[in-house]
Amino acid sequence: MPAYLLPGPVAHQGPPADARLDRCPRLVRVPGHPVYVAPEFAGNAFYRDGGYWLLPADGQWRHSPQFDGPWHTIDPDHVPLALLRLPRSAFHAPPACLGAGEPFRPPRWDLIWGTAWALRHPGWAQRDGPHDEPPTPRPPWQQALELQRNPDRRPALPTDFHHR
Repeated sequence: MPAYLLPGPVAHQGPPADARLDRCPRLVRVPGHPVYVAPEFAGNAFYRDGGYWLLPADGQWRHSPQFDGPWHTIDPDHVPLALLRLPRSAFHAPPACLGAGEPFRPPRWDLIWGTAWALRHPGWAQRDGPHDEPPTPRPPWQQALELQRNPDRRPALPTDFHHR
Protein backbone atom coordinates (compact mmCIF):
# COMPACT_ATOMS: atom_id res chain seq x y z
CA MET A 1 0.00 0.00 0.00
CA PRO A 2 1.41 3.45 -0.86
CA ALA A 3 2.62 5.36 2.20
CA TYR A 4 0.32 8.31 1.60
CA LEU A 5 -2.84 6.22 2.12
CA LEU A 6 -4.15 5.54 5.58
CA PRO A 7 -3.79 1.88 6.53
CA GLY A 8 -6.76 -0.42 6.83
CA PRO A 9 -10.13 -0.57 5.12
CA VAL A 10 -10.66 3.22 5.22
CA ALA A 11 -7.86 3.76 2.67
CA HIS A 12 -10.02 2.95 -0.36
CA GLN A 13 -13.34 4.05 1.04
CA GLY A 14 -15.28 6.58 -1.01
CA PRO A 15 -16.15 9.97 0.37
CA PRO A 16 -19.06 10.29 2.78
CA ALA A 17 -22.40 11.45 1.41
CA ASP A 18 -21.56 15.11 2.19
CA ALA A 19 -18.50 15.00 -0.05
CA ARG A 20 -19.42 13.60 -3.44
CA LEU A 21 -18.75 15.51 -6.63
CA ASP A 22 -21.66 14.38 -8.79
CA ARG A 23 -20.64 16.57 -11.70
CA CYS A 24 -17.53 18.24 -13.00
CA PRO A 25 -17.11 21.36 -10.82
CA ARG A 26 -16.29 24.87 -11.97
CA LEU A 27 -12.97 25.86 -10.41
CA VAL A 28 -11.91 29.31 -9.23
CA ARG A 29 -8.47 30.17 -7.90
CA VAL A 30 -8.28 31.00 -4.19
CA PRO A 31 -6.80 34.54 -4.19
CA GLY A 32 -3.13 34.52 -3.26
CA HIS A 33 -2.93 30.71 -3.17
CA PRO A 34 -1.90 28.10 -5.77
CA VAL A 35 -5.16 26.16 -5.26
CA TYR A 36 -8.57 26.18 -6.93
CA VAL A 37 -11.88 25.86 -5.09
CA ALA A 38 -15.23 24.60 -6.42
CA PRO A 39 -17.49 27.51 -5.35
CA GLU A 40 -20.83 25.88 -6.25
CA PHE A 41 -20.08 22.75 -4.22
CA ALA A 42 -21.71 22.79 -0.78
CA GLY A 43 -18.73 21.05 0.83
CA ASN A 44 -14.98 21.62 0.70
CA ALA A 45 -13.68 20.72 -2.76
CA PHE A 46 -10.31 21.86 -4.09
CA TYR A 47 -8.03 21.20 -7.06
CA ARG A 48 -4.23 21.13 -6.77
CA ASP A 49 -1.45 19.48 -8.83
CA GLY A 50 -3.68 17.50 -11.16
CA GLY A 51 -5.99 16.14 -8.48
CA TYR A 52 -9.17 16.85 -6.56
CA TRP A 53 -9.18 17.16 -2.79
CA LEU A 54 -12.19 16.94 -0.47
CA LEU A 55 -12.41 17.72 3.22
CA PRO A 56 -15.78 16.34 4.37
CA ALA A 57 -17.39 16.68 7.80
CA ASP A 58 -15.34 13.77 9.20
CA GLY A 59 -12.19 15.92 8.82
CA GLN A 60 -10.23 13.36 6.77
CA TRP A 61 -8.77 14.60 3.49
CA ARG A 62 -9.70 12.61 0.36
CA HIS A 63 -7.89 12.72 -3.00
CA SER A 64 -8.70 11.59 -6.51
CA PRO A 65 -7.17 12.36 -9.90
CA GLN A 66 -10.75 12.51 -11.29
CA PHE A 67 -13.67 14.57 -10.00
CA ASP A 68 -15.84 11.45 -9.70
CA GLY A 69 -13.32 9.23 -7.92
CA PRO A 70 -12.08 6.77 -6.93
CA TRP A 71 -11.39 8.60 -3.66
CA HIS A 72 -8.60 7.74 -1.23
CA THR A 73 -8.30 8.88 2.37
CA ILE A 74 -4.90 10.54 2.68
CA ASP A 75 -2.57 10.41 5.65
CA PRO A 76 -2.15 13.93 7.15
CA ASP A 77 1.61 13.75 6.47
CA HIS A 78 0.89 13.71 2.73
CA VAL A 79 -1.67 16.50 2.37
CA PRO A 80 0.00 19.25 0.26
CA LEU A 81 1.13 22.28 2.24
CA ALA A 82 -0.72 24.50 -0.24
CA LEU A 83 -4.02 23.03 1.02
CA LEU A 84 -3.02 23.29 4.67
CA ARG A 85 -2.14 26.96 4.21
CA LEU A 86 -5.56 27.90 2.82
CA PRO A 87 -7.42 30.43 4.96
CA ARG A 88 -10.54 29.31 6.82
CA SER A 89 -12.59 31.47 4.45
CA ALA A 90 -11.74 29.03 1.60
CA PHE A 91 -13.67 26.25 3.37
CA HIS A 92 -17.40 26.49 2.56
CA ALA A 93 -18.38 23.92 5.19
CA PRO A 94 -15.56 23.68 7.73
CA PRO A 95 -15.61 20.38 9.64
CA ALA A 96 -16.20 20.72 13.38
CA CYS A 97 -12.65 19.50 14.04
CA LEU A 98 -11.32 22.80 12.63
CA GLY A 99 -12.85 24.69 15.54
CA ALA A 100 -13.14 28.47 15.56
CA GLY A 101 -10.54 30.85 14.25
CA GLU A 102 -9.79 33.89 12.16
CA PRO A 103 -11.18 33.69 8.61
CA PHE A 104 -7.97 34.80 6.90
CA ARG A 105 -5.67 32.38 8.70
CA PRO A 106 -5.31 28.65 8.10
CA PRO A 107 -6.92 26.20 10.51
CA ARG A 108 -4.68 24.97 13.35
CA TRP A 109 -3.78 21.60 11.85
CA ASP A 110 -1.10 21.26 14.52
CA LEU A 111 -3.82 21.18 17.18
CA ILE A 112 -5.91 18.74 15.16
CA TRP A 113 -3.17 16.27 14.23
CA GLY A 114 -1.00 16.67 17.31
CA THR A 115 2.51 17.50 18.39
CA ALA A 116 4.18 14.62 16.52
CA TRP A 117 2.68 15.86 13.22
CA ALA A 118 3.70 19.45 14.00
CA LEU A 119 7.28 18.36 14.74
CA ARG A 120 7.46 16.55 11.37
CA HIS A 121 6.14 19.67 9.60
CA PRO A 122 7.88 22.70 11.10
CA GLY A 123 6.79 25.94 9.46
CA TRP A 124 3.77 24.34 7.81
CA ALA A 125 1.71 27.53 8.22
CA GLN A 126 4.45 29.97 7.19
CA ARG A 127 4.35 31.55 3.79
CA ASP A 128 7.06 33.64 2.19
CA GLY A 129 4.47 35.83 0.51
CA PRO A 130 1.34 35.67 -1.58
CA HIS A 131 3.17 33.97 -4.45
CA ASP A 132 5.44 31.51 -2.65
CA GLU A 133 4.22 28.64 -4.85
CA PRO A 134 3.32 28.80 -8.52
CA PRO A 135 -0.36 28.30 -9.30
CA THR A 136 -1.29 24.81 -10.30
CA PRO A 137 -2.50 24.52 -13.90
CA ARG A 138 -6.24 24.06 -14.26
CA PRO A 139 -7.43 20.78 -15.72
CA PRO A 140 -7.48 20.76 -19.54
CA TRP A 141 -11.23 20.04 -19.62
CA GLN A 142 -11.93 23.27 -17.73
CA GLN A 143 -9.72 25.33 -20.02
CA ALA A 144 -11.56 23.92 -23.06
CA LEU A 145 -14.96 24.53 -21.44
CA GLU A 146 -14.09 28.15 -20.68
CA LEU A 147 -13.03 28.68 -24.30
CA GLN A 148 -16.43 27.38 -25.41
CA ARG A 149 -18.26 29.65 -22.97
CA ASN A 150 -16.03 32.69 -23.63
CA PRO A 151 -14.88 32.64 -27.26
CA ASP A 152 -13.42 36.15 -26.84
CA ARG A 153 -10.67 34.62 -24.68
CA ARG A 154 -9.32 32.46 -27.49
CA PRO A 155 -5.77 33.36 -28.44
CA ALA A 156 -5.64 35.57 -31.51
CA LEU A 157 -4.43 33.90 -34.67
CA PRO A 158 -1.55 35.57 -36.49
CA THR A 159 -2.70 37.64 -39.44
CA ASP A 160 0.56 37.58 -41.38
CA PHE A 161 1.27 34.04 -42.50
CA HIS A 162 4.59 33.52 -44.23
CA HIS A 163 4.76 30.63 -46.67
CA ARG A 164 8.11 29.15 -47.56
